Order: sequence, then structure tokens, then C-alpha cells
Amino acid sequence: MRNHFFKKIIIVLAMTLLTGLFLLLAWRPTPVTYLSIQSNIKGAMIMIDDHLTEHTTPAVITDLAKGKHKIGLLTMQNLNQALEQEFEIIEGRQNHVYMYYDLFENRSTELLVQSNITGAEIFVDETVTAYKTPALIKDVQPGKRKVKLAYGDQLVEQEIEIMPGQRNQMFLFYGNGISGIADLAIASNLHGADVLIDGRETPFQTPAIIDGVQVGEHAVTLRYQGRYAHFRVHVKEGKHNHVDLDVPLADANIFTNVDGAEILIDGETTGSTAPEQIKGLIEGEYKIALKKNERIVFKKIFVSADSRNDVRIDFPLGHVQIESNVKGAEIWFDGHVTGLKTPHTIQDLMEGEHTILLKKNHHTVDGKVMIAADAVHVASFDFPVGTLLVKTNVQDAEIFINKEKKDMKAPFELSEIFEGRHSVRLVKDNQVLEKTIDVKAFAQNILEMNYSFGSLRIESNLQNASIFLNGKTFGKTTPAFLTQVVAGKHQIQIEKDGFTIGKEVVVEADSIQNVIMNLDMNAMGQITVRSNIPGWPVFINGKNTRTVTPAVLDNLKPGEYVVTVEKGNRRFESKLVLSPNQNKLVDFTFPLGDLLIKSNVQDAAITINDEKVNQKTPSIIKNLIADTYEIIVSANDQKIKKIVAIKPHVENVAEFEFTQEKNGNGKKWYYILGTAAAVAGAASIIKGKGKNGDVSGIPALPLPTE
Repeated sequence: MRNHFFKKIIIVLAMTLLTGLFLLLAWRPTPVTYLSIQSNIKGAMIMIDDHLTEHTTPAVITDLAKGKHKIGLLTMQNLNQALEQEFEIIEGRQNHVYMYYDLFENRSTELLVQSNITGAEIFVDETVTAYKTPALIKDVQPGKRKVKLAYGDQLVEQEIEIMPGQRNQMFLFYGNGISGIADLAIASNLHGADVLIDGRETPFQTPAIIDGVQVGEHAVTLRYQGRYAHFRVHVKEGKHNHVDLDVPLADANIFTNVDGAEILIDGETTGSTAPEQIKGLIEGEYKIALKKNERIVFKKIFVSADSRNDVRIDFPLGHVQIESNVKGAEIWFDGHVTGLKTPHTIQDLMEGEHTILLKKNHHTVDGKVMIAADAVHVASFDFPVGTLLVKTNVQDAEIFINKEKKDMKAPFELSEIFEGRHSVRLVKDNQVLEKTIDVKAFAQNILEMNYSFGSLRIESNLQNASIFLNGKTFGKTTPAFLTQVVAGKHQIQIEKDGFTIGKEVVVEADSIQNVIMNLDMNAMGQITVRSNIPGWPVFINGKNTRTVTPAVLDNLKPGEYVVTVEKGNRRFESKLVLSPNQNKLVDFTFPLGDLLIKSNVQDAAITINDEKVNQKTPSIIKNLIADTYEIIVSANDQKIKKIVAIKPHVENVAEFEFTQEKNGNGKKWYYILGTAAAVAGAASIIKGKGKNGDVSGIPALPLPTE
């Protein structure tokens, strides 16, 4: 009995398992049927079986019945372009259709009727059609036609001139006064975006208030800068419907390896250059292009509002090494001065053809180079130059090329000289040789410039006197015989013990010139003494000459002299050696300054170093030697004394202020010691010595010392 029971249970379980297995094997998921429509035109409106849908290309449409359907595409930009194709929908499959736009000829006459009401019956010339809005009616007779829409008992009509062979369009508008119509206010963070309702164009841009919108759910699309943002909006009857369509916006940070590249987005310029941040982009795919010097690089990116969008688009760059056979040539690149000179390598250049121009000494060479990415191109340029070898029979002659002195001595070779005519000048011992030469490029040009020579025999009664030729010493003393003296005019001078004898001689080529330079000790000399303040007594070797500056002292024997000028406690001197028949100038230049004396009493008397001056306050005492002075100013039985130091080359100021106080006998001295100007060693100029040098017979100016 128990065994029979267990057998029944086992049979039931087995049948249950078999049934479940059968159902499992027989079960299939319900197939999803959809149609993917793509086209070479984005945003084309999609029609299914002559009915305009809310979809635009590219799109995926679900819930289509299986079987054949007529797919149509329509663009609002050009109504004369239309595309239709019959396509069979297979249930449970992923159906794909690609429709390519082209221009078509021999079109039938069509009428596209749109309205803010969907499903209104369409009448043409009072004849009802099989169409409801929106609809594309084909084979319409050309000419003037009256089109009427009927929505319930509400009618709206409009006349249109049908043009043959074209697609004609019209939009009939229902106002808010009928049932099922309301207004819709649309605001958005995108200002100026085009508004499309259910895939149809409207004349509105955000922000907008649209009257006569059919009650119900609508697909509202915002188009901005070629981008689309899609929203579902529910319009309620009898209400002022308001929607705020917030479009997620993103920023894109554009970087590149070339500054100043123009930024283009989807082929349109932004007016900005990289590096830059482009703000307010709708999420989606963009083609970012950079343009510089007619070269363009680009990259496609997807811009997201939820993340940082950094885009780096680099130009392919190369380098050029610029060389020339003349160093230091200025480099011009693509018509712009670079401030660089050859040889130099310019890096990070955009690939392609570039122009190079080099300038040197008003000469130019130019050419073109092709830059390849990640490569170094060597561009060599040759100026038309040659070499110039100047040969001469003297050493250390100064050289001038085209009147420009060169930092070299002849004989010499100049390695870079431009072709053409050049002047060459040699100067040796004040003797000049000059020639011209036509230099040929890429060749050695030789120029010979030789001097002629003579000799000098110099004798004098001044034995062992130093000899100078044109101001240069030879290291020889009298008597002397000088050979290899360049032919021409020369200045000869001998010096000994302060005595100087000079003579000009002309040396002839291949001859000996005898020069006798004797000192006549019986000949008298002359000394002229001047000072920048006239009237200073003049002393010679301590003896008063009874003359004042300026003075000329005649009939002086050759020898050493000390010339002194003195006034008061100030004394200046200069030492010199006078040669026979020589006139020497001794010029004493004192450091001078002016003194402005002011007081609070007008016309106060002025005394300087116990000497009254013929001036009263306020006065400027001019040309005072830099020194310290005792200044006394007297007025109204009062005297004020100051010690003032005069600084040279400036106006010194001394101010005095009188009081009304008097002593018993009606007089009182006020001694105020001080300085009114900076003391720059002038207090020590009581006595002066001058160091005298003899240059061309004129002694140097005296330098005051203690």
C-alpha cells in the first residue's frame, strides 16, 4: 500500500518536471519591433504613410505595425527637396533604413498643410480630402486654391496660390477662442533659441508666449546654434501654461601648442583664439577646429554638462635651422622680422611652406622651405660675397673699407665682403694710400697697396734729446738715423729738460733727408698770463712784475719759471720751462660761485672780509672764489656777522635777521657764525700751487692746493 502511494507521487513529480521543461524550451521573449531612420541630413522631419510625425532624423521609432510603409523625409530649409521610400517592417527585428537626400526633377505639385491643431480635417476648394493636419497633399492643381480646416465646429480658412512643380506650404492658425486650445509661455536659459512644436517650425524664439497651442502633450524642441534640446510639455485647457525649459549647458576648454589659433565650432567661427574657454554649449557632439595661417586641425568631441571638458588640439610642428655664409644676417620669417640672426634654429613651426628672408648690409637673399612635422629642416643661404686680401709692404697700417675703420691692421684678409665696388684706404705714419676694387663673389680678390720709403738723419745741439715722429716716440735720441720712413710730410719733435724743438719735413722716396734742429739759447721767449677773474697781480719767480691779469711778459730767457698770481691771502702758482722763441700760456681758472645776501631790513650795507662792497641787501655777489668769507651786514646801528663758505658753480645764500634790541650806548654786535652753503674743501683754498704739463707748448691749467 505504501509502495503504491510512493509510485503515484513519483509519477506526478516526473510529469511536472517534463511539463516545466517543455514550457521552458518553448518560451521565447516577446520580440521588439522598431525602425531606425538615418539620413545625410540631420533634423529632417519624418513622415510615415503621408502623416507627419514628431520625429526628426536621426530617429528610432517603435510600435510600428508590420508590413509595408511609406517613409518620407521633409526639410523646412528647402521644400523643393523631398525624399520618399517604401520599406517593409518585419516584426521582431531591428529594422534600419538610410535615406540619402538629392535634388529631384519633374516633381509633382504638392501642398504641405500645417496647423497648431493636429487632426483637423482638410478641405480644398470646399471639397473634403482624406487628410488631417499635418499632411502633405500630392497632385494638387496649380492656381489659386482655398484651403479650410475643420476641427469640431470650428473652421479656419485661407487662400493660397499653388505654384506648379513645387512643394507649396501653408500654416493655418487656430486662436484661443475655441475648445481644446490654450496659450503656452516658454522660458529657457537659452535666449534666442528657435522653438519647434511637434517637429514643426514656429516663428517664435525664447522667451516666447505662443497662442493657440492644442491641449495635450507636445514635443517641444529648442534649436540653438545648430543644436537641439528636446522636452515633453503638457498643455492644459483654460490655463496660462508656463514652462521653464532648462537646457544643460557645458563649457569646453580649448588648448593647443600654437597661440592665437582661431577657434571654429561646427564650421562657424567663435571670434575667440586658443587657449580659451567656450561657454554655454548644449550637450552633444561637436567638431572643434583650430585655424592658423590657413592651416586647420580639428577634433570631434562630446561635450558633457556633468564633467570638465578639456580639449587639446595640436598642430603638427617642425623646426628649421637657418644658416648663411655671412654670420649675423637678420632673419625675416613669413614676412615678419624675428629679431634673430644667423645661425639660428627656429622651433615649433607649423608644417607646410614658409618663406625666409635674410638681410645683411642692405643685401638680401630669400627662399622657401617646406616644414615637416617632428623634423628639422636645414635652410642654407649664400650671400654674394668673396674674400679680399690686401697686401702691403708696411706693418700695422690702419685699414678703412668704404670709409669705415676696421678693427685690424694691414696686411690682412677680409673673409666676407659683398660683391661690387669698394674703396680701401691705408694710413701709416699719417700717410694715406687709397684704391678701389671690384670684388667678385665666391672668389679671392687680391689688392696690393705699397708705400715708398726714405731716410732721416737728425742732428741737434741738444744731445740725447728724445725724438718724436708724428707724435710717436721711436725710442731713439739725437743724433739719429731713421730708415724705412714712409715718404711724405712728417712732424719731427725733440725734447730734453723741458726744452722742445719742432719742425715739419718732407721725406722723399729712396732719399736721405738731413734735419738739423739746434736750440738758440740766446733767443728770448714770452709768457702770457690769464685768469677768469681779471686784475690779479702777477709774480715771476717771486718778483712782482707790476702787472695784473691779463698780462704778457716779453724778453724772457729760456729756462724754468714759477708764475704766481696773488690777491689778499689767496695765492696760485704754475711751473713751466720756457724754450727759445716760445710763447707759453698760463691760464688760471678759479672755482667760482655766486652769493645771494638777504636780510629782513632792506638796503643793509654789506662788508666782505673787511671790504665794503658797493651793493646793499638784497644783492647777488658774483664770481667769488670758492673759499670761506666773513660777511657783515649793517642796518639801524646793528651789525650781524656770518662766516659763509662758497661752493663753486652754484648760487649760495646767506640770510640775516635784525632785532630791535639795543645796549646802553645804542649799539650792539650780533655775531652769528655758520655756513650758508656746503663746504667742498673750499676753506683750504688759501694758497694754491698749479701742476703744469706742456702739450704742444701750452701748459696745463693750474690745480689749486695748499
